[in-house]
Amino acid sequence: MNSFIKLFLVKLIICLLVACSFKDSAIKTEKLEPINIDSLILNQKPNKDLKRIFVQHQRFIAGGDIEVKSLTMIQSDENIIEAELIGGNKAIIEKIVYPEIAKRAEIQGTVAIEFDVDTLGDTRNFLVVKGIGGTCEEATIYALEKTRFKPATKIGEPIVTRYRIILLFIHPINE
Repeated sequence: MNSFIKLFLVKLIICLLVACSFKDSAIKTEKLEPINIDSLILNQKPNKDLKRIFVQHQRFIAGGDIEVKSLTMIQSDENIIEAELIGGNKAIIEKIVYPEIAKRAEIQGTVAIEFDVDTLGDTRNFLVVKGIGGTCEEATIYALEKTRFKPATKIGEPIVTRYRIILLFIHPINE
């Protein structure tokens, strides 16, 4: 099969995936940024925000369950007062949605992400420690980016701390 046909088929499949994800888009509309499909197909170095844009284009369907198994600070020091998740674990769960791709592929399992909580309480420097695919890692990072913490302190001064969150994605069939 020549490369033009392969390129056309890959673009068609991506467009169909995006179109399928928009079939229930009557729920909420928002301005979306374009996806650079050519950089995905030709293995060029993609735009650094490509994963975030892809997650923004995802549409999610109801069902499935996501549970926070643990949220722990990685470094330890008796003088550090840990960062506090504003709104508790519920704040993260409300922001994470089970991706449609993962549901259709019946993907479930544990996702572990490490991240920093900076001195303003924002999350950054994400690292996927354990993933399951189906854009579950991206959906988790996208939700963590929207999550706020009261920053950790050491001797009364805010400091940057490293955390690990472990989430369990349970497919709706197995609920």
